[in-house]
Order: sequence, then C-alpha cells, then structure tokens
Amino acid sequence: MRSLADLSNNYLKESDLAFFNKLLQFQNAFYSTEHKEDVLAKLLHELCGVTQSNCAGLINNKNRLADVFVNNGQVGLLHATFQNTRATAGKNYQIKKIGEQSMLICSIRDADGILGLLYLIRSGPAFTAEHYASIKSAIPVINGMLAFINLSDKTAPELALQLRKTASLQSLIESLDDIILELDEHTVIKKVWVKDKTKLFMPPELFIDKTLTEVMGGFAYVFIECIQALLISGERQECVYPDFDLNKDLWYCAKFQKIDVGKEADGVRVICVIEDITSKKLMSDQLQQNTVELKRINNLLDIGLDISKMGGWEYHLLSRDLFVTRQINDIKDLGHDVVLDYKTVFDYFDHSNKIILLNTLNEAFKESQPFDIELELTSATQHKKWVRLAGVPVFENEKLQSFRGILKDITHNRKNQEELIAAKNLAEQIARKRTEILSIMSHEIRTPLNGIIGICNLLNQNVFPDPQTREYVSHLSFSSNHLLNLVNDILDLEKIENKKMELNEAEGDLTALVGNIIKQFDSLAEVKGLALKFHADEGIPSAIIFDALRLGRILNNLVGNAIKFTEKGEIVVSLTTVSKKEDIVRVLFKVEDTGIGIPDHLHNLVFDKFHQVQQASHRQQQGTGLGLSITKGLVSLFKSEIILRSRMDEGTVFEFEIDFKIVKKPELRKVLKREGQVRNILPGLKLLIVDDNPVNLLVARRQLGNFGIDAEQADNGYTALVMLQEKEFDVILIDLHMPGMDGYQLARKVQVDHPATKVIIFTADILEEVRMRLSEMGILYVLSKPFNPDEMHELLLEVINNNV
Repeated sequence: MRSLADLSNNYLKESDLAFFNKLLQFQNAFYSTEHKEDVLAKLLHELCGVTQSNCAGLINNKNRLADVFVNNGQVGLLHATFQNTRATAGKNYQIKKIGEQSMLICSIRDADGILGLLYLIRSGPAFTAEHYASIKSAIPVINGMLAFINLSDKTAPELALQLRKTASLQSLIESLDDIILELDEHTVIKKVWVKDKTKLFMPPELFIDKTLTEVMGGFAYVFIECIQALLISGERQECVYPDFDLNKDLWYCAKFQKIDVGKEADGVRVICVIEDITSKKLMSDQLQQNTVELKRINNLLDIGLDISKMGGWEYHLLSRDLFVTRQINDIKDLGHDVVLDYKTVFDYFDHSNKIILLNTLNEAFKESQPFDIELELTSATQHKKWVRLAGVPVFENEKLQSFRGILKDITHNRKNQEELIAAKNLAEQIARKRTEILSIMSHEIRTPLNGIIGICNLLNQNVFPDPQTREYVSHLSFSSNHLLNLVNDILDLEKIENKKMELNEAEGDLTALVGNIIKQFDSLAEVKGLALKFHADEGIPSAIIFDALRLGRILNNLVGNAIKFTEKGEIVVSLTTVSKKEDIVRVLFKVEDTGIGIPDHLHNLVFDKFHQVQQASHRQQQGTGLGLSITKGLVSLFKSEIILRSRMDEGTVFEFEIDFKIVKKPELRKVLKREGQVRNILPGLKLLIVDDNPVNLLVARRQLGNFGIDAEQADNGYTALVMLQEKEFDVILIDLHMPGMDGYQLARKVQVDHPATKVIIFTADILEEVRMRLSEMGILYVLSKPFNPDEMHELLLEVINNNV
C-alpha cells in the first residue's frame, strides 16, 4: 500500500498546502459550532476564490432544507432546476457551457449514491480539469459535513447507549498501546478503543459515526485506499505514514482487517489497528542504512579482490563444506556457476604440487596452525598460473571449527620475481667480471709500479753527491707515487660504490701518523712558496684504534688538493679534541687553505665523482676529479660526514669529526716496531721470496738486505716447494699471480706441509675479495705492491712478535 508520504506527493503539492490548511480550519469550525450553514457558506466563498468563480451552490439530496448557495442571482435559477430534478451526476465532475457562462459540477457521493452536488459558475473562459483538481481535496470534507447534517436527527441517548455497549470491550483492550477503530464499508467510524486518549486530537466519542474524511480530512486518502483494496481482495492491508503534525517526528502503521459481525449489523465491518512504530521505524531506517553501507563495503571489497586477483575461501572441517568467492573461479578460468568442493579443488594441480598442498593442509589441520604457500596450477583453459594459498584456523569455544584464507594469482609477481632474479644474476655476473678485470688491471699496473717505486725507494736510501741525480730520483719517486695514487683512486671508488670497503683498524699513534703525512708534502709546499703547518691537541691519546690506511688516504687527498689550489699563503692541518670519555675520544680534523675557494653553488657538486671546479684562471690544475668523492666515501666509513666551508678567493675549509677507542695498554709489537726502526736490522730471519717477476724479486731482495735479511728467492711455486723440502724458512713471501702453480695453491701447501713457516702474501692484487679469500684460508699477513719499506719492516716485526 502507498504511505502517506506517497499520497502527499500525489495530492498535496507545496502549492496546495495553504488551501489544505484552510480546509482543516473550516472542518474544525464546522464541528465546533452550531451555525454550520454559515461555515458552509464561507467554504463556498473560498472555493469561488480558488476557482475564480462568480457564484457557487451546494445541494443536499437527503435534506433540501440544508442546501446552501452564495452570490444569489445567477445561481438561484439553476439551483431551483436541480431541486426539481433530484440532482444526480454520473461522473465525479462535469463541465458545462451555458451561454457565456461555464459551470463546474462535482458529485458528492455516499453508500447510497449521490449525496449531493457542488457547482461553481464563472463568466468568461470555461472551467478545465485543473480547476477541479485545485478543489478536489474539498470534496471529501464537504461529504463529511453533509453526512453529519443528515445524521443529526440521532439523539444523544442513542449515542450514549452505543458507547455503553462497547464498554466491556473497552476494558479488555485498555492494556493495549495501539489505537483501534471499527469502520463500516463506507469508512464510517463505529467504535474507537484507545488506552491513552492524548494520542487522539479530540475525544473518542466524537469519532463515532463520522467518516475518515470528516476526521482526517485530506490525510484520509491513505486509509481509504487500504480499505478499498481490503474490500476488493479480502486480504489484510497495511500502510505506514508520518504524524499529521509535521512538527512531530513520529511514525505509525495502520493495519486493516475484515471482521465477522454476524447478523446483528448490516454490511461489512473493518478493524483498523494504528500502532506507533517510531522506534521500529528508526531501527528499520538504521538497519536499511547499515544494509546499504554493508552492500557498499562488499562492493568495494569485491572491486579490491578483482583488482588484486584474489579470492576468499572457507572450509568447515566437520561437514567438509567448501565455500569460495567468485574470484577463485576467475583465477581457475571457471564460470561463476561452477561449484567447487573439497575434492574438485585439487584437480587443477599436478602431482608434485598436489602432494605439497596435501602435506601442507594435513600439517595445518593437525597442528591448528596457519599456512602460506606458493603453488603452480593449471586452469580450466590450460593456462599455467602461480598462486599464493594462505589460511588461518578459526576456533569456536576453543575448538577448531574451520579454516579461512585467500587464493591469490601471483603469476605476474612470479614472472617479475624471476626477471629480477635473472637481472640480479646478470648484475652479479657483470660485477664478478668487472672485479676480475679490475683485479687483472690492478695486478698488471701495480706490478711494474712495484719495480719502479721499489727502485726509487732503494735509491732514496742512498746518498748521491750529484744534486742533479738527487733531483731525478725525487721527480721519478713523485711521478710513480702519483700514478699509484690514481690507480688506488679507481680501485677505492669501485669498493665504495659496491659497499665492499671495510675499516681495518689497529692500534697506533694518530698524531704521529698525521705528522708523517704532512712531512711528505713539505717539499711540494716549499716549491710553491707555501707555509704548511700542523697543530695537534695535546689531549689526544698517544695510543688509539684507527684505520691508518683509510685515514691517510683522506688526509692525503685533502692536503694535496689544498696545495694544488693554493698559490700563496698557507695550509693548516689541525687535530682538536672535541670530547673525551674513559674509553672514547672525539677528534675534529680540519684542513684550511688560503686558495682560490669554491663558489657556493658548487659546494655540493665538488663531492661528485669526476667533477672538478674549473675556473678560467686555474685550468692548469690536473686530476681525475675522484679525490673528494672518495674522501666523502671514506669519511662515511668512520660514521662521520665531511663539511665544506668556502668562499671565492678567501680559501677553503674541510672538516670532520671521528670517534676513536682509547688504548689503555699499548701492545708489545709497537715497542718492537719503534726499536726496529731505530736499528733497522732484523737479524737471523730466514726468508724465501717467491715471484715470477725478476724486477720484483730484485727490489724485494735488495730492500730486505737493507733490513739485514739475506733472503733467498724462487721464480715459481714448484721451485719454492723443492727449496722448502731442503731447508726450513721462518717466513715465505708469495706472489699470488704466477704461472703453473698460483699463490693460493702454494700457500695452501705451505700451510699443510710446513706449518712452522709463516706465510706473507706479496701481491699487487689489493681487491677486498682477495683479502676475504685469504682470510678464509687463515692467512693473516698481506703486503701490497708497490710496497712501502716502512710497511714491510712493520709487517716483519709483527711476524717476529707472533713468534715470540
């Protein structure tokens, strides 16, 4: 049935509300006054105003004395005509044209037929259906008024008797909160029951023998339609409607049912039960809103599952019922009408994947634990797909009842993963190949450099009376060391970029190390007329743990750059204690110059590899542009950050801070080292050199001779093994890259067959992979080519110290 809201939409548009409110006022005035004809006359005047009519009349077929007309004159003759003919009409309304006048005739019906007629007369344009529609809502109101007038001969005692007859029934239903009405087939109210009389807008006895239209006005349509449908179909009817007072947020449900009244009453009786369903309506609206929200969430979930190519499933352990979402059918290329059960779900896996799946499920069901596996299946269209199957146990009352989970198509991810693995393998292969090439390059370049630098070191240990000869040796030493630094830059850059460089920390004197580095640049600074100064804080401990090689590279790069880009003035290197605790000291390193400076916009770029600050007045400066890039990477190894402060033509400052561990008890080998440097002699050390390069053999043997060691030599591994069989040696220096038997093989045989002989690897291959491999072999000592005499001397002292 239609609700009152629907009825209002059809009959009570916003433009009609004012007219409808006036009708309610006329209705209330009619039932509350004794001068009912005056009210009818005023109502007819209102209808004339609405339809722009000149006059109107109301004919009451059952009581002609109650006829009413307004604007007497034109209406009078027509009224008399209707009186003589006992006015009738076959339709709800008719429109007639009489001369220049138009007449709108509306029928007012009751159960016996035409109760009366309402007619309106206007001059000029004829009436239309819209005029009838504008006053249609007044017809049932007038109907109720005429019916009330016609029933006015009923005496008050009869009405009281009728109410007394219903008293017993009233007492039985007083406990009900609902409003109950008994009506006849003409919608006339015969009885009223209500517990709370405040729910009615007038006393219940005034409802008796009034029609729904008389009581409810235009809102009666919603009830009348239900009653008509009940009388036609015989089936129970109901409607939901809001309170007539729009200021009240209340809702009601009216239910209509035919009842059997026996032979005592004529016609049909209808019971109407009106229930306040405000709370139910609120709950229903909330439920409907929740249903809409749930539907929206389910739709979004479905969209998410479709996009992610994932479906859900649930398996009940006892009943073995399997429920799957439609996305799983999509993954298996099945129609949505195909039903999967716990048996057919395995048909899409080959034997090996089926075994994996069964074992996984059995273990999960047995242990009540979640699972997550990846399998390959063959879809219904014979497409190979990779899927991820995951599930979790569901407990009820602490008892395992079922498993729920997902099945996700990961074919695309698997393909990407395989491509990534292939790309990773290719990258690793390229990296290994690059490492091999760098290793070969390092060995091939550093091997002749070892001869050149070694001979320069030997020459520097002699005193030449000829100044020109000393100059030649000095330039040769500088150029060879510069070339070595370039090679080291390239190799260090490779290590830093591949994150293969690690600190190799040992005990040492930081102030002494920095002082020695500065001394190496004295001659270069002197040539340019620069003052090279070094200041060290006295609070820096004499023995701390640090990586002398990496720290030396940092300071070499910074000091070298400072001298390179400074034409006059000074370079100052300083070490300052920032903080000092029981076992940690924090030192600030600062390198300042009075050189050309660096523009502000280039401060970040100078640390990029292969980048140099080029200015028109300083294009004569040479270099690879790797120094500061490597320096930044080396500083980061010490968990620090290098800071640049510079202005054009005002000089440059580089600084960084590093934490060092303080050594409380210096090692004995440091003492031995200092003693060894004083006398420069290592007597009684039996040493064998193995190298296939005659120049390297010559340089190493001569340098060892300066240490007081009469070393023997072999040009291959096989000869060395023969010599080891014939004579015992304390130390053996082995080159790695030799034809026939390489250094790795020879070192392994020496470790096994001659464990008393200490192995020192003497190689031009300084890559980290080489040192890791040697470390795995248990080889502790490595001397790089080209070697520094002091480094060789220190290493031999360490070997002697470990033999003590």
